[in-house]
Amino acid sequence: MVGEGGTKASGKLLLGGKHRMNLGRYPAVSIAEARAKAATLLEQAERGVSPLETASVARAAGGLTVEELSKDLQQYVYSRELDSARKYELAFARHINPRIGRQLAERLNREQVRAVMDAARIRRKRPAGERGGPIGGVEAARTAMGVLRHMYSWAMNEAKLSAPTTPPATS
Repeated sequence: MVGEGGTKASGKLLLGGKHRMNLGRYPAVSIAEARAKAATLLEQAERGVSPLETASVARAAGGLTVEELSKDLQQYVYSRELDSARKYELAFARHINPRIGRQLAERLNREQVRAVMDAARIRRKRPAGERGGPIGGVEAARTAMGVLRHMYSWAMNEAKLSAPTTPPATS
């Protein structure tokens, strides 16, 4: 059968192996953009996340990542001039988005949420030039969890997420 196992009609192997993805058409997608997309997909594959599966879920679910959802929530929080806006911004920037920002929001699981909390618990020095004490600790983990819970609750109320996929509480 043609194409089975990553072969052409002539029997030659396809470059890139048996799983191929379309990154967009040139010139609508520049070569630099295609390379950046490819690097992201390779990084996902190295972490054990199937780029093909992620892409199919993204098409079905609207493709909102945790980072995109966090930006929407931050915009909402700032528009309402809530006192907690800075807390949300810091939790997303320091603890949540660096660890799970590229993950599809509807595919987030307990292990990923625990990894965020575990990483937030670790106390570390602030970057050079920033004032204040160390970053992290138990309170940082609680804040990150609360912000994640609020983001999922808000996203379901705003119909940005359809399924009841709120990250579960961890002990």
